[in-house]
Amino acid sequence: MWRIAATRVSVYTLVGLAFAAGCHGDGTTQRNSTEQLVSQRSALVASEDQWFPIGPSPIANGLIDSLSGAGNGIGGINATGVETTGRASVIFVNPQNQFQVYVGMAAGGLWTTVFSTDSLSPGDWRQLFQESPAIGAIEARPDSCDVNECAEIWVGTGEGKLRRETLYGSGIYDVQSNGDGGFFSSLVPGSDAFSGGSINDIVYAPAAGSTDARLFATVFPGNTSSAHAATVTHPAPASGYGVFRWDGGTTTTWAREPVPFGAPNNNHYLPGDLRKIQTSQGTALFVGFTNRGLYRRFLTGANASANWCPLNTGVPVPAGCPTPVATCPGAAGVPCGLPAPGPDNAPSFDRNDIAASPSNPDTIYATFTSCSFTYTSIDKNSTNGIGCPLVLFSSTNGGTTWTNTQATGVNFTGIAGHTYRFYTRAKDYAGNIEATPSGPDATTKIVL
Repeated sequence: MWRIAATRVSVYTLVGLAFAAGCHGDGTTQRNSTEQLVSQRSALVASEDQWFPIGPSPIANGLIDSLSGAGNGIGGINATGVETTGRASVIFVNPQNQFQVYVGMAAGGLWTTVFSTDSLSPGDWRQLFQESPAIGAIEARPDSCDVNECAEIWVGTGEGKLRRETLYGSGIYDVQSNGDGGFFSSLVPGSDAFSGGSINDIVYAPAAGSTDARLFATVFPGNTSSAHAATVTHPAPASGYGVFRWDGGTTTTWAREPVPFGAPNNNHYLPGDLRKIQTSQGTALFVGFTNRGLYRRFLTGANASANWCPLNTGVPVPAGCPTPVATCPGAAGVPCGLPAPGPDNAPSFDRNDIAASPSNPDTIYATFTSCSFTYTSIDKNSTNGIGCPLVLFSSTNGGTTWTNTQATGVNFTGIAGHTYRFYTRAKDYAGNIEATPSGPDATTKIVL
């Protein structure tokens, strides 16, 4: 097992692959180790048309975040001589074997290994896919998975992170096992239209009664730089950006899923997380758009339709969709619901992420980043005026109503001259409620 120091990325991995650059804490790109590897490769390879895998292996003396220095980081590891790794952009776990994982790298391809159940040490890493160095999404056909492997997976190329060193992709590939430990891949029909973009997510969701591999995918820009440096942006893919559907079988094109707002572009409405969640109301797809919010489409159940219905308040609601709830039922004046996105020239938030509780899929969590507003108790940053860096919302009914988990208070209207006493009772995730206190936690008198 490689001993890895963390880069400025929130995903940790046990492997380091060639040509995967890291970042300084100030956002500048770590290039010296990558350039060194390229130089070594050039000396070994006679022709530039020949490529040889040289990983997984660590980047020797790679640059690391300053927080990882001696006495101030991971186990007090010294920065000098530390072996580092590039980013792992996506990790997929075999649903039939939690110890087998597939790891897609930002610039190192797709790899798989099986961890030991007693030591969590990885076995031999195998590279499965070399058509693109940048991997953004992995999905498997569930009925192809057993304890040994997933015999068919779909791989979305390109890393849609809008970072300075991200790489665009060339489409979506069908990667299948050949039965003896090897794999072969082919481009999913029509997905070459995504070339130059990045695939953020892929969801397998066959239509009822069909065995065709219906897929949904989110297509994101293939930027290789940000506005903080000289912008080097690949032209938009022929498909444009958004949520797309492939109906499998002999289908040769991907259909754009209709959304009730303007077409996504480099600045607004870019699709992020895409999730399939089996709620009590039916199977639903959830997707988040920058500067716009979360949308839900039911595939099964009484609410099944082709509509993508908004879950955030303050956005147009198409016919056939319920109006997002803005106040909590039974609690007058309590802020509830997801925040309004605001105008395009001053959006309230940027990206958002979605996750569901494994034990109760009706419990869904959503985060909103780079907020430029104050929402209930979340205050603006006093240093630079930028709003909340992260707000976490939760829903316990499949996304119909939402609560800000970081809200600390509610509005209360009293009568002048009256004294009011308040107490609170805590409730944990198991449903246990604190006993009623014998006295108030706070007392106040309204004086005009």
